[in-house]
Amino acid sequence: MILGLKKPNVLQQYRVVEMVGDSAKNQVYMAMIMPLFWIVQIHGEPQPMPSTKRELEALIQRLGDAGIEALMTHFSPKDEDQAADGNDAETENVKN
Repeated sequence: MILGLKKPNVLQQYRVVEMVGDSAKNQVYMAMIMPLFWIVQIHGEPQPMPSTKRELEALIQRLGDAGIEALMTHFSPKDEDQAADGNDAETENVKN
């Protein structure tokens, strides 16, 4: 699975908090879902940002275990050497 990623802008981040409502207070939940909002492409096809919990759940289902694992691996803490070589590009790809 190839995922195109782009950091959500500030307004989009506020909309995520509004969308998830009281769940935004749950740090574990937010840590699990925030990387999903970086996805702008799946296999080269545009992926709109989810705007409802139902759309978010559909994206999770579409990614499946392999896609979620690739995404979370990309966002997991890296060692210092990898962090120094970090990609500053606004959009990047993740493969699994």
